[in-house]
Parts: sequence; structure tokens; C-alpha cells
Amino acid sequence: MKQTVFSKVIWMVYGFLILSAIIAILNALVEIYFHYGLAHDFLLFHFKYYIPTFTMAIYAIAVIIGMFFISRHFQSEEKFAHKEVRIVPFVVVLILAFILGPLTRYFSFRKLDQSYADLSRTDYLSSVDFAMIDQIIEQSILLAGIMSISALALFCLWNLRKSSR
Repeated sequence: MKQTVFSKVIWMVYGFLILSAIIAILNALVEIYFHYGLAHDFLLFHFKYYIPTFTMAIYAIAVIIGMFFISRHFQSEEKFAHKEVRIVPFVVVLILAFILGPLTRYFSFRKLDQSYADLSRTDYLSSVDFAMIDQIIEQSILLAGIMSISALALFCLWNLRKSSR
């Protein structure tokens, strides 16, 4: 009995780490798109609409892929509580979940410093409202995360109700 409870807890921690790693990867993609916009002289108007659209699109793709994997596991008869968690994927996901976020911020700030070192870009960069763009990025990520978690929770509840019949 103790081993079953411990196994379930390990699987829940593993699931949390997987979600954290996926969110870190998606946030890194949003930061990369932000720097793409800076490199191509996007205006605030472009950042206002392109970043939320891009964020929603990549989160929607991640949710659809997540729904595919969840439905595949709902259809299989094997129970996770009796399977062991493999250590190598667990460590990889753990590293991604905890290291990718700070690395993304570090390289993002470093890229901005390099952009300011280029004197030909000074006029463009001085006209960019970075506080507004940072708010747009943070609010887009927050809204996409809330919608994604809600969609996945409703999907799991729907599958659970369907399988209990």
C-alpha cells in the first residue's frame, strides 16, 4: 500500500515537472519571437498583436498535443501507479524545468545588450517601449497558460466521465 501511494506521488511530481518544462520551452519560444521582432524592426503595434497571437498559437498546439497523449493514456489499460518512473527522462525534465527559464532570461538580456552595442540600431531601440512589450509578453503568457490549463482540465474531466460510464 505504501509503495502504491509513493508511486502515485512520484507520478504527480513527474507530471508537474513535465508541465513546468513545457511552459519553460513555450516561454523561451515567445522570447525568441520577441527578439525576432526586434531584429526586424517591429513597431509597438506589431508587438501588441503578433506576440499574443503567436503565444496563443504555440500554447494551442501544445494543448492539442497534450490532449492527444492524454486520450491515448486514457484508452490504454495499464495503470501508472504500478509502473516505475524512468530516471533519465525524469532528470532531463527536471533540468529543463529548473534551468531553461533562467537561461532564457539571461540570454535575452545578453541579446538586448548586444543590440544596444550596435550604434546603427540605437534610434530604433530608443523608440521601443520595452515596459509595454514586457507587459504584453507577460499578459499573453498568463492568459494562454490559464486557457491551456482550463482546456486540459476540462478535457481530462470529460475523458474521466466518459470512461466511468
